[in-house]
Amino acid sequence: MRQKLATLTNGTTSVTPATWNLQILKTSYTGAELFDPFDVEYQTVELGTNNVTNTYPIPALITYNAWSRTSQWHRDYVNPMIYEAIDWMRYTLGQSRMMSRRRTYWEDAIQRNETFMDAPATERGISDGEISSVANPAFARSLTMMQRLNFSITTTRSGSGIGISGGSVTRRANQWDIDYVQPAHIGFLDFGIARTSAARLVASYCGGGDVGFDARTCARLRQIATQTWRYPESIRPSRYDFILYYNYCRDPDAGMNGIERLYFTY
Repeated sequence: MRQKLATLTNGTTSVTPATWNLQILKTSYTGAELFDPFDVEYQTVELGTNNVTNTYPIPALITYNAWSRTSQWHRDYVNPMIYEAIDWMRYTLGQSRMMSRRRTYWEDAIQRNETFMDAPATERGISDGEISSVANPAFARSLTMMQRLNFSITTTRSGSGIGISGGSVTRRANQWDIDYVQPAHIGFLDFGIARTSAARLVASYCGGGDVGFDARTCARLRQIATQTWRYPESIRPSRYDFILYYNYCRDPDAGMNGIERLYFTY
């Protein structure tokens, strides 16, 4: 992975029109050797004997995600307005029970292993011969002993699985195309959690009486409760980072899972 990443050159980045607060940034990389299907795509092998076909999963060697909220848009706008505000109410004020929702939709999406990006392979698929000539002699021998009625390898899913519509990647020779998703739940849902939760706290603790927050805390809560949302185009350029790491291999030079980072600018 490291050697392939080292040869990549980033090209231009384009953007799809925002639809329902969802926007897809499309960028591409060129390089001498790009990623094969078994590198980055979940696949299955179907082995058939005696009219029975069994399907075996082959997880991708490399996993990737765009969970880092480190771009300028996130760092200077989204994080302070939404996620730092939510954490301040949760932990500093100790009001987790008063929040309109215990977890953010961003946290839920990560729990579901949504990657917020789609980066399918560009090289050809693996042939039957390549599968049957693997280094494991026992596995190779078991394949030759089977009376195969069906033996094929097929890609069953690619990328994040978050249902990107209209964001299909055009594959070109020596070009790795990536779709990065500005998730709808950031401004559409998590922004609402911050506003609604702040409004609840204002109503409960900023109305005077013996029990309440101080004036400075109430002022910040009112600011959160009344803030307005701006879409990503309002802060540019931004550097968007994503990470790649090995699922099963330990890289002694890079540490556990061999984490690597890649980025593009929009």
